[in-house]
Amino acid sequence: MISHNLFREVAQHGYTYVQLAGFDVEKPDLIDRLEIESLTTEEIYVPQPVIEVTKCKFCGICSGYCTEKAIQFNRFVPSVTLIVSRCCACGNCQKACSRNGIKMKEKHVGKIVTGRLGMHQIIAGKLDPESEFKIPLIKALLERLNPEAICICDFEPGLDLAVKVALEAMDVAVIVLQNKPDWKQHLDEMIAITGKSKILTGLVLNKTEENSSFLSEVEEDCNLRSLPIWGIIPDFRTLENKKVLNINDNSKIFMLPVTGIWDAITKSHLHFQSTYNETFTQH
Repeated sequence: MISHNLFREVAQHGYTYVQLAGFDVEKPDLIDRLEIESLTTEEIYVPQPVIEVTKCKFCGICSGYCTEKAIQFNRFVPSVTLIVSRCCACGNCQKACSRNGIKMKEKHVGKIVTGRLGMHQIIAGKLDPESEFKIPLIKALLERLNPEAICICDFEPGLDLAVKVALEAMDVAVIVLQNKPDWKQHLDEMIAITGKSKILTGLVLNKTEENSSFLSEVEEDCNLRSLPIWGIIPDFRTLENKKVLNINDNSKIFMLPVTGIWDAITKSHLHFQSTYNETFTQH
């Protein structure tokens, strides 16, 4: 819901092109939440490796050429297994096989639904319930993003390989954090990915109260990391006045939730760009 509300807020800022993209392809509920116009559906077919065991000599070369470790080779009990959920359909395994033991067979992986909300674009992927071939669908969705638009992308919870693939194409990552026992581990994992890709990253704390110990712990952790907190969304079920605590420039003020978050992201992004340009010029 945060991405949905953020999309509406950005669209109201008067930008010519704004796009909302649903990358939670296993739970594609984004489309159902909005009154979308001009809805169209594109079926997505992708070549999937098929291992022909009768031609395989179990040399394991194909597994060495798989960048995503989707091919598991066991030399002790000779076998080659394709982990479909890790496969990106690059075809490297087929090129590496000297015995023509790997074929690429067209598979239906899902669909991409597109539409409009007023003058703005909506796009979302929907994985075939019978398929685990998620990464190629994610890549197909990335290829269809409008390069001229501000794209607000909605990801599934967690950090599986498909999320990592999509994150590498982003300019800004908003980590939504809640008070759970493993929040530090989750944050470490996300920062490792966004830092490697040099993506501007910040936090939005969800269902967090102003004076909670969790907020204090996160603030302390973020100060050590120089990681911005772009907004705090309280649990609205416990509030009569549905406003949000926003942290910006070390000051705490109450603002409307998404407006405060978008303003904080915009300010951080401008600072990030100017710092990057200065560093690039100096080198």
